[in-house]
Amino acid sequence: MHNKYIKKTIETIRLFFRNDSIWKKKFSFVSEHKEMDMIWQKVHTMGFVTVPLKNLLARIWTKSGIKEIPIEETPHYAWIKDIIENKDDSNSRTIYYQYVKTYFPRENVELRMERTKKMIFSFGNKKNIHELPLVVSFPIKKTNNEYDFIIYDGAHRASIAKALGEKEMQCYITKIKKINIIKEYIKKRIKEPTVKIGKRFLTFMKIK
Repeated sequence: MHNKYIKKTIETIRLFFRNDSIWKKKFSFVSEHKEMDMIWQKVHTMGFVTVPLKNLLARIWTKSGIKEIPIEETPHYAWIKDIIENKDDSNSRTIYYQYVKTYFPRENVELRMERTKKMIFSFGNKKNIHELPLVVSFPIKKTNNEYDFIIYDGAHRASIAKALGEKEMQCYITKIKKINIIKEYIKKRIKEPTVKIGKRFLTFMKIK
């Protein structure tokens, strides 16, 4: 029985590395170790990719907690799009205002909205929207070699880019030890709690 689980674990690890090479090719991965300042904290990245905006998910607070949703479904995007298209933004502005006031009570809402408007106008010509890349998660595999990336920093920039008609953005992937990624990958696919991945086993599999 134990051998069956070990075999399944090995097969899962091999599948992980096949998927690893697929997404790197698909999104033109370039290895670049860099420190990115996300204001509230600094993170180290493993490289950058070029990601279609449709594959980006924004982390949004809701009554039931944080959820990852497509950019076009965020309160950010609705308000930003109205401003860029010179539409009446009273409704979308109210929704965004309430969102910030509800989930970020310590922030000065008016000041935050003013900063967002300045950002919108500074990117209005599309030329410098790519000068501030996003910080995203390690790719999340869906089906048929399709992947999503969760935005850790840059939901407003991604919303502006989408409202301007951009199709893709450069994104830096947060640096995570490959061992942690593999453990999480296996954990989701092998439910048996008896399977443990020790250092000797990983060394045997040449995983660092």
